[in-house]
Amino acid sequence: MMPSPSAASCASLRGALSVSLYVGQIYLISSYLSSLLRICTMDSDASYVLIPLPKNRNTKLWRYFGFRSDDGASIAKGHDKTVYCKIDKCTSAKIPYCGNTTNLVHHIQKNHPKENAEYLSSSSPAALQKITSFCRPAKVVTLDSARGREITSAVVGFIVEDLRPINVVTGRGFRKLMQATAPEYPLASASYYTGQISDRYALASINLQSLLSTAMNVAITCDMWTSQAKDAFVGLTLHYVNSSWELSSRYVDCIELPGILLWSPYVIFLPCGFFLLSSFFPRLISAATDWMSTIFLHMAWP
Repeated sequence: MMPSPSAASCASLRGALSVSLYVGQIYLISSYLSSLLRICTMDSDASYVLIPLPKNRNTKLWRYFGFRSDDGASIAKGHDKTVYCKIDKCTSAKIPYCGNTTNLVHHIQKNHPKENAEYLSSSSPAALQKITSFCRPAKVVTLDSARGREITSAVVGFIVEDLRPINVVTGRGFRKLMQATAPEYPLASASYYTGQISDRYALASINLQSLLSTAMNVAITCDMWTSQAKDAFVGLTLHYVNSSWELSSRYVDCIELPGILLWSPYVIFLPCGFFLLSSFFPRLISAATDWMSTIFLHMAWP
């Protein structure tokens, strides 16, 4: 025979049920108020309709948005600065309009990932016919032609100025980029661009020597640093006043220090080798370095 529940147990059960019902009522009331608030934000007058921007160029995006219109053909007076989202259950339907679709794109990206995916897939480049399909195929140029030399110079400039490895020209991503931007250009091997870089270096050296030959006096600065692999380097920079009386500087050399010298006090005299063998030594007026502390640190290192 089951024991009958005590009065205290019944009271506790009734209290728990009352709390559950109370919480459920609060949830229903809050949901109702949220829906009511959303309706109010869309304005209490339900006689208007939402129309896309007249004569817009992005119909795929504007199908999710619209301006308030009283006649279904034109934007209602005084409502041209607010766009409404037409996607169901949008919690921030009002969007400021500033003359472009930036806010609309941000809104759909942030709040409606499903619709954003639909919009992107419908407006992707694969869905559009390429303009090149209406043109004749581009004529393939040779590396020795004027256009070929121009593109080669741009590729070499990219490698040199951005300090890229030469084998970047063999990468699939780089080849895709060249195919999209200059499909008529026959991309060469890495060894070909190595030769082009050497030629550019030779010309730049001659031009630099000619430029510095006009400087009456020069000053130098040296800097030493170590890589993460503990390889030490010393760099040399020349400073001078050019013919226009402007202070100019050129980074002229960088050498790797042997490991045995990195721990030796004689490393301090290495830059002197640059100057004694340089044509600028007679015109040298000052020299400065900021790596003396580094040298003494290495000397004192156990």
